Parts: sequence; C-alpha cells; structure tokens
Amino acid sequence: MSYDVQLYALETMNKHQQLNNENFFDHNENLVKLSEKQFFTLKSRLLTYGYKLIKECEETIEFSKT
Repeated sequence: MSYDVQLYALETMNKHQQLNNENFFDHNENLVKLSEKQFFTLKSRLLTYGYKLIKECEETIEFSKT
C-alpha cells in the first residue's frame, strides 16, 4: 500500500483560511513555498525517522518507508 502526502507552509494554510475558496489548491499561485530551512529540516527529520530517499527534484522529494 502506498499513498501521497503533500505538505504546505503555514503561510499557505493562513492564506487558505483567509480566502475560504474551495478551489484554492487548484491554483499554484496560492501556494507559498517552504523556506530552504523548512525544506531541509523536513527532509532531515524524515531521514531520521527511517524513511529512505527515493527521488529528489527541484520541488519534490520522494521517500519510502519499509
């Protein structure tokens, strides 16, 4: 079994709550990118929890947990 998880910056959540638009996530301009520090911290934490890095692109990282 596998599934995808998408994580967003807190600024994106705040923007979503303010706009209250059901199509909010359909528009990339609404999404605030994670800062470099947030991205690095998230990646490091997943590796610490035993996730294996499968693929890394500019805006996407793919992990596997066995």
